[in-house]
Formats: sequence, structure tokens, C-alpha cells
Amino acid sequence: MRLFPSLLLAGLLAAMPLAAVERSFTILHSNDWQSRLLGFGPNNEYSPATTNDDDTVGGIARLATLLNERRAAAGEEPLLLLDGGDFTMGTLFHTVAREMGSELRLMSELGYDAAVIGNHEFDFRPAGLAAMISAAHRAKGEALVPLLSSNMRFDPGNKADDSLQAHADAGRILPYKLIERGGIRFGLFGLLGNNAVAVSPMIKPVTFADPVATARETVAKLREEGAEVVILLSHMGVTQQADGSWRGEEVELVEQVPGVDIVVGGHSHVALPQPVLVGGRTPVVQAGSEIQYLGELRMSLGDDGVPRVRDYRLHAVNDSIIGDATITAKVEDFKQVVSERMLTPKGYRFDQPLAKVDQSLGRDFTDQTLANLVTDA
Repeated sequence: MRLFPSLLLAGLLAAMPLAAVERSFTILHSNDWQSRLLGFGPNNEYSPATTNDDDTVGGIARLATLLNERRAAAGEEPLLLLDGGDFTMGTLFHTVAREMGSELRLMSELGYDAAVIGNHEFDFRPAGLAAMISAAHRAKGEALVPLLSSNMRFDPGNKADDSLQAHADAGRILPYKLIERGGIRFGLFGLLGNNAVAVSPMIKPVTFADPVATARETVAKLREEGAEVVILLSHMGVTQQADGSWRGEEVELVEQVPGVDIVVGGHSHVALPQPVLVGGRTPVVQAGSEIQYLGELRMSLGDDGVPRVRDYRLHAVNDSIIGDATITAKVEDFKQVVSERMLTPKGYRFDQPLAKVDQSLGRDFTDQTLANLVTDA
């Protein structure tokens, strides 16, 4: 019998295994905004409408422009925008957060897919955080950024956390969230770490369950519900050891909880230039603090179901970036509210210098000039 060449070729192709199809996705991430909407540096020097004329870094209007650029670069590739917590507390903007919900409103405006609740969100107590969420929800409605907290527990015998629990009951605070994007099913959950809880006395009567036990339980639920990629939004932190390696609660949790594919971290204010690979597989990333950087983690997902790091970059947010005009206008509106409610009645202006010094005022946990200035005042 004579076989035609085309039939032979078809038979050979049918017998060959199909090539593996890799799917790619991108995660953009920030953490520890600390209400730093105008950038890091003197407020009266921040100039988002122009470039290369001030030394300030960060600024949410510049971040907005950078986000638009990175989304465009990703093209049709699935992309998530996530935050590692502590979006509030640290500048004059937090003084009106309960009335305005400014940080959450801006996070929603920028299109964040989720953020974990950090310890500084409780600095005005649970009722204060509830007020922030209420104010932001009044302004943004269903477009409000989802807040994640898997290990937060409410006290049924204490009314002081009832207003916050009401937001959880309404689905504005979630233990976990599933997002399907570009054919990939992502499972997100959020944890507040033991150290973060320990340094936050205003959290009570809210308590937080053990992160490791909660993670095991939540990862299992996410897998049962079809999550292909499990992402932990963690406000737990990492610390560098004397030998240059990285440890901390985020690393230790991944070592104890199989099934966490990616950790978007916060709390320790570390700008990791490259992911910390735990077990040679799971990347832990963190983008410094105060919107000085935007992290970009590019991943691939093979047919073996294992996500792998393709590329990672920390994008500097600085005066080389023109700020988004719409976001700048919104920040100016919030500045006006701060001035009217907090400053003008006391005879001050938002951008008014109160003092000038000829040396840097450090602010770490050592004997510093800033600490001496405050304590001696």
C-alpha cells in the first residue's frame, strides 16, 4: 500500500505531544503609602506638573502616570494592581481621613484590585477605620477598592468594633477574593502579622488570628474554589540578616504554608531590588514606602500549574514623571479640606515652612537630630 507524504506527515504530527502553552501575567504593587500623597520631601517643592525641577520623590499623581504607562506596556496580558497596607497615617492628609476617606478614594481612582489592611489603618481605632471606609464608599460606591483581612476577628461582646464589622458584613472587607482575568483565576487573601499587631494598641477590641493557621485554611479554600494562582497580600514584613539573606514573618510563613504562589508584602518599608525566592519558587516582593517606588512582577504560568518569575523591576517614582492632572486636582481638593479644617483656623497654610535647618533630620530608631528636636521642644 502506498502512503502519500501528506498523510505520513499528518500521522507524525498527531503522534507528537502538544507544545506547552505558557500564560503570562503582571502584578504591579505598592505598600505603606502612609498618606504621602504629595511625595517625599518638602511639600512646597513638589511640582507634579513639571519635570526635573525638584528633589521630591513619590507623589500619587506621578504614580498615576506611571501606572498608565505600565498598563499600556502590558498590553493584553492579565494585570493586577495590589497594595500591601498602611495606606494611611503619616501626613496632614490623614487628619481628615475619617471625614474624606482620601487615601481609599484615590486608591480606587487608580484602579487597585485589592489592598490588605495594615496596622496604621487602626491608629484612629476600629471606628476610625470604619469611618474612612464609609467616607470612601459614599464617594466611590461599588468602585471602592476591596480591602482584604483574612485573620481579623471581631468581638461580639464589645460595640467598639461594630461599625467596622458592618463593613465586613457588607463585603467591603473580605477574607479573600477570587479574580478571573485573561483566562487565569487568581485567589487573593490578606494577613496582618504578629509584629504589626504587637505595635498597634489601638486595634482593640479587634483581634487577629494566627497568620500561619489562617493562611493554611484560606489557601485550601481558594484552591477548592478554583484558584490557579494564590497571592498573599501581607502586612508582615521582611528583615535582612547579617549574611545578606532575608527572613521575617513573610518568608517564614511561606516556608510553613505550601500553596502560596506570590507574596506582595509591606510593613517593613523595604525596597527589594529583586524578589526573595522562598524555596526557590515563591517570590516575596516589597516596594519600599511612601510611593517612592512601584514594583512590577512579571510571571509565567506553565501547563504544570507552577507560576514562575519572568522579570522584576522597581520603578522609581520621581520628578522625571509628569503627574496626572486629574489626580493632581483631586489631591488639591483634599489639601483645601485640610487647610479649612485644620490649618487656617490656627493661622497656618498647607505649604507654609515652619522652620529651616542646615542639616538632615534623620528619623530612625537611634539617637537622631529629629528626635532630639521634638523631645527638647
